[in-house]
Formats: sequence, C-alpha cells, structure tokens
Amino acid sequence: RDADVQAEAFRMLRTNLQYMQVDDPPRAIVITSALPGDGKSFVASKLAMALAQAGQSTVLVDADMRRPRIASMFGLDAEVGLSDVVAGRAEVGDILQPVPGLSTLQVLTSGPIPPNPSELVGSERMHSLIVELSTTHTVVIDAPPLLAVTDAGLLTVASDGALLVIRSGSTFKEQVALCRDTFDRVGGGLLGTVLN
Repeated sequence: RDADVQAEAFRMLRTNLQYMQVDDPPRAIVITSALPGDGKSFVASKLAMALAQAGQSTVLVDADMRRPRIASMFGLDAEVGLSDVVAGRAEVGDILQPVPGLSTLQVLTSGPIPPNPSELVGSERMHSLIVELSTTHTVVIDAPPLLAVTDAGLLTVASDGALLVIRSGSTFKEQVALCRDTFDRVGGGLLGTVLN
C-alpha cells in the first residue's frame, strides 16, 4: 500500500513537470536539497523511473561526484562514468548503462571521484553534455546538496531548472530561503519543491 501511494506521488510529480510549460516542458532537471540526507538521490531515481515508465526516453545522471549513490541504488558498475566523460576519457554513448526491466531508462553513473568536482560540473564540456543528452532524452540530474557546495547551482544554470527536495521535520525554512537565494544569485531556475 505504501509503495502504491509512493508510486502515485511520483506519477503526479511527473505530470506536474509535463504541464508546467505545455509547449516546452523541462528536458534537463536538477534534483538537489539543502543538506545531505534529505533524500535527493531517492527522489531523482524515482522520478527518472516514473518518466521512463510513461514511455519517455530518460537518462539519470549521477552528478554528485562527492557522495555518489545512484550506481549502488541500481546495482550498476561505477568504474566508468560522468567524470570520465567530462574529462574527455570516454564517450557518453559507450558508458550509458541500461536499467534491467526498463528499456526507456539509462543511467550515467558518477565514475571515479575526481579531485575537482566543482570545476568539472561547471565546465563547458558538462554544459554541452547536458544539452546533447536533452535533445533526445529527458535528463534527471542528481546533484550535491546546494548549501554544502556550489555544484548544484552550476548544474542548474546549465539545465532547465531544479527541484529542491525538502525533508519533512528536518529542513528548516531558513535553509530553504538560502537555497532560493542561491538559485537567484547564480541565475538558475527553481521549478518547484518536493516534500520527502
């Protein structure tokens, strides 16, 4: 029963995103939170699955190159991934991994943890990768927490906007206000919030 309620909640989130701008729905969506432990990776993975189950060709990108979670959540290989693509050591088409039982979902894991994650996610190559993937797929990007590092802000500028995951009973309204200020400061759009 809880699983049914949860699945319905993510279907509603998917629908809300699709109708946000009917003629031009967001194609690259950053998922972030104020702090670690708020459930952003969980929300990113479930949203990507909901999009894929609706028949949308979807790519889930683990851009949290500090504390990557997506590979382990799906039981995928994390040896090669996003950091290799952005550093020019691999082609994205060669390392996208399919999700068993869901042909419309592919995952780009974070790859080896680099010494300079912020430089990689803020690079022109990262921006170009998001644009390239979003021409043929809906791209869901799991980004690091917004108040901890600059990465999520940088990724939001390169995407169509962000969803901010707020943890019930844990995230303070002052933290949400700081996140909003960060989006405004970097020029990234906030698409909405998800109460986890």
